Parts: sequence; C-alpha cells; structure tokens
Amino acid sequence: MLGTPGTQAVFLSDMSLWKDAGAGSDRPITFGDNLLLLENIIGYATSLSGCTNGIGVYCTSAANTNGVSDISSSALTVPISDPPPQLQLSVDNLPVLNATCQPEPQPGFFIASAAPAVTPFFNGTLCLEQVGLQRLKPVLVPDASGMVRLFVDLATQAQTLAGGCAPVNVVPGAQYYFQYWTRDPCALMQGEPTAANFSSAIAVCFEP
Repeated sequence: MLGTPGTQAVFLSDMSLWKDAGAGSDRPITFGDNLLLLENIIGYATSLSGCTNGIGVYCTSAANTNGVSDISSSALTVPISDPPPQLQLSVDNLPVLNATCQPEPQPGFFIASAAPAVTPFFNGTLCLEQVGLQRLKPVLVPDASGMVRLFVDLATQAQTLAGGCAPVNVVPGAQYYFQYWTRDPCALMQGEPTAANFSSAIAVCFEP
C-alpha cells in the first residue's frame, strides 16, 4: 500500500487503479505503464484527502475601532505548481488614523495554520489552531481606507512565530486557514481590554 498525507492509504489491489480511463474503456494497465499507474494513484489519494471541510470565510472576529475586518482571497482553490502556489490575501476595515489614540498607521500581519479553531484572544477571536501557527511576512500597514493586500509566496514568506523560516507545507487536497492580526490602540480608550484584534478567517483548498 502507499501512505498518503493524514491517515489515508491507497491499496494497489484496488482494480480502479489498473484501468486506463483515458482510453474510454476498461483496458487494464500493466506494471510497464508506470506513469499512468502513478497518475491513477495520485488521483485516488487526492480524492480521499480532498477539501471536505468547506472553503471560504468560516469565522468572524469582534469589530475593531473601524468596524468588522473581512478577509478575502484571490482564489479559494489554488493549484499546487512549480513554482510554489501563490495567492493574494486582502483585509478591509482595519483601524485607521486617529489624532488622539493612533496618529500613525497600525502594523499587522497575516497568519496561517493547517487547522481551524475558535479561541477568544485579544479583543476578538483567533480562528486558527495555535499549534503550528505561522506568520506571513512582511509586517503591513493599512492604506487610508483601512485596507491591506499581500501577494503571498507560501514557500518564502512564511515564518514561525519565533521568526524562523518555515514554508507553508501544502499538499494536494490540503486546506489552509488564514487570518490577519492588527494593533488597535484606540480600543483601549473605548474600554476594550487590549490594543489588538483579528480579521475574519478564510479557508483555502490546494489542488493538484
């Protein structure tokens, strides 16, 4: 059998792996058809470990001092290719300039995880599993409307929270979860317990 990511396995005794579907018939393939057999195995493994938890925005956080920050992605399904997969993430309604409590643009950054979660944290909700949580560099500041955009190279821009390089390890059929963390000093003047918050979170599927 062939092990695949997660707990699934492919058994080579499965007769569907030994058929040439592209020929429009049930013509069997042999051990000499190594490439076709490998393609069948990859397709079978991908179908077992496909994105079954749903994609798109799945979790929201509390409003910051400029409203509820919504995250979006240039694509919800991203092909795994060479060079590594890339996508653009955007967030709106981030804290904007305020002469009294935040006279400078407030920094923030995208975070990523291989699993979702719902954890009250700072003034909102951390929607990502903390184990294996990664930060996507660089640190960003929003424009005058409270928006940030980041074109992400998952192979080079991901870091551990301690700052070490740690590429996002995506495989066919895997889902990854993204969110944005931001400073929000004005929240303290409005009675909030901390000066930081999160955007909503989004799930993205990576395909062959």
